[in-house]
Amino acid sequence: MTRFPIVVMLLAALAVPTVASTAPGDGVGRERLEELRNRRGGEAAARNEQRFLDGLAVRDPERHRKVVEIRASRPIMYRQLLRQSGQELRMRNTDPESWGRLERVIDTTYALKQQLDAYETGSDKERAKLQPQVEETVGTLFELRQEQRKAQLREMEAKLERLRSDIEARDARKDQLVDDFTTRLLRAVERGGER
Repeated sequence: MTRFPIVVMLLAALAVPTVASTAPGDGVGRERLEELRNRRGGEAAARNEQRFLDGLAVRDPERHRKVVEIRASRPIMYRQLLRQSGQELRMRNTDPESWGRLERVIDTTYALKQQLDAYETGSDKERAKLQPQVEETVGTLFELRQEQRKAQLREMEAKLERLRSDIEARDARKDQLVDDFTTRLLRAVERGGER
């Protein structure tokens, strides 16, 4: 299969219109909230989406505008952006580069949205010219996702190392820990506090 049909399938998948409200600053929109509530974990997903949009509107109004435009015209792309944004925001305390990556993801996703809009309305000649640009932008998004996954892996490895270290320390102190707990437990029973 050549690359062109893959890009055409991607374009077709991303061209689905949304029913959510599209006015900037209006939050998620009633229809979108209802859709999210009907999915597993919907209430929490709707709150998290609203929190993300509100925080972005305060921190970076221009990127908020871009995200709202993406939501209005490319809902599948918007959901992918939300997923990646959530992962980046969860890592912001352990990975100082996460906000910068999120900014690049938003900007690159918006550039892809614009390219897809132009592709959708362009002539065959314009589409042929846009196809390599779309492919390059999708490649950039892929690289950003890979960067995020590598950061997640580093975070997991650090947690595993801390856990290994804790297990080793507890193994070394096993006798003392067992004695201490046994003493506390027996004292509680003697006082009538543990049943």
